[in-house]
Amino acid sequence: MINNVGETAFVGVAPLLLVQVYGPAAVALSVVATAVSGLLAPFVGAAIDMRGWRMFFFIGLAAQSASILAVVASLAVGRLPLALLGILLVVNATASISYLSAWKVGLNELFPDFRRRARGTLNTLFYMTGVIGPLAAFGIISVNGVTLFLVFYAVTSVAPVAALLWIDRGRPRIVSRADGTAMAALAAGVTAIRGSTVLRRLLLLRCLASALPTTLIGAIIVLRFESYAAAPLLILAVSNVTVYVGNQYVSRMANFPEARIVLVYGTLGLAGIAILNIDNLYAFVIGVAIFGIATGVGLSHYVLAVVVYSPTQVYGSIGGVFGLASSVLGIAVGLVLSMVDMIGLTAFYLILTLLALATFAAAIRYIRTPEISSTALVSEQ
Repeated sequence: MINNVGETAFVGVAPLLLVQVYGPAAVALSVVATAVSGLLAPFVGAAIDMRGWRMFFFIGLAAQSASILAVVASLAVGRLPLALLGILLVVNATASISYLSAWKVGLNELFPDFRRRARGTLNTLFYMTGVIGPLAAFGIISVNGVTLFLVFYAVTSVAPVAALLWIDRGRPRIVSRADGTAMAALAAGVTAIRGSTVLRRLLLLRCLASALPTTLIGAIIVLRFESYAAAPLLILAVSNVTVYVGNQYVSRMANFPEARIVLVYGTLGLAGIAILNIDNLYAFVIGVAIFGIATGVGLSHYVLAVVVYSPTQVYGSIGGVFGLASSVLGIAVGLVLSMVDMIGLTAFYLILTLLALATFAAAIRYIRTPEISSTALVSEQ
């Protein structure tokens, strides 16, 4: 939770600093860098399945903190060449994939008897802290500028290491690993997806939905205001509050009625994007809020559904393949975002609307997957 305060603070501050120093092109560069790192996700996931998750957790966390601190520190003294900035952003995003993928695989080992409930509970804690970060960032930057924020971010980055060392004491080591090499683990993950209709359709839904992540909403907020002021951070805080509301809609259910959850997700996502395009500040905030609820519902459904339908021994590989597929669309959206000065925000919103329509159609198709029962799945207690 402490770490997530720092992460969400960074999401609010970094795009603003990047725009202030490098201009709007830096926002597009960060989106593309995140998407490009997804190309490595399958190999990271397969390696975790083979070698265990602890090493990748610590290495990923260290690389993520070091790279982003270098980026933010450089902003305080000048500007880096765009190529070097892009490399640091790719390293940061890849490291994030490493430690988050390792953590997800580790939950299966740490909580083998209630994997889905563990993920749901930690999701709730994650979103609870999401609103604190932007508000904390606004307060720190207002008082002391970037220097104190760097210290704040460094301290929060250490929190996951301390937490893992504490909860991991005396735990049994690797419960299940993929057989053979990392490439064999990756092949096993691909085979599992190809052999499951529900995983294939969940992949399609995840791929489309990944083009509209909360980080992209953050970029839209910054581009809408293009100023280092309270408004972007406060609106991002509103977004994080509504993401938490969407998460609560899913996590507080005693059962897991996927059809209802996915339908709500698709409907709200489409409505939120449509309202964002209205040229009015209040409508923009309402659109952000509605889309935030949709994001919370969609992300919560995705992480729980993957736990339900994925074989444990290739869980990392399956998540990596999902990341690879979604990164392709993410790169395309980032490239479009880089041309926002030419096409205008209205055209960009139109593209997002088309993606939202496609996501809604994919949600309906997912509901009709034969493996999904028409009755709710009983939750783990």
